[in-house]
Amino acid sequence: MTDIARFVSEESFADGISDTGQVVGEAHNVFDSRRAMLGSGETRCDLFEMTALPPHWRLFSARSINAANQIVVNGFSGSQTHAFVLIPNG
Repeated sequence: MTDIARFVSEESFADGISDTGQVVGEAHNVFDSRRAMLGSGETRCDLFEMTALPPHWRLFSARSINAANQIVVNGFSGSQTHAFVLIPNG
């Protein structure tokens, strides 16, 4: 077993892992704000910060990642909840 460490938050969950060891999931802070996260080695990042979505959107969970590094995430804006596939550039 390998401890993948928590994201910078009070609580985090891993939901998927790629063939190369990238981990996707979600992190919760003390205000119960949920963020979709990506982790690779010691690096962790908020997936929203890697997108071109308008600022009123929030990505709250990353569910899976495939060999092409496409990531399935859930997000919301106001009362609308949507599923997205994040596709890397290049």
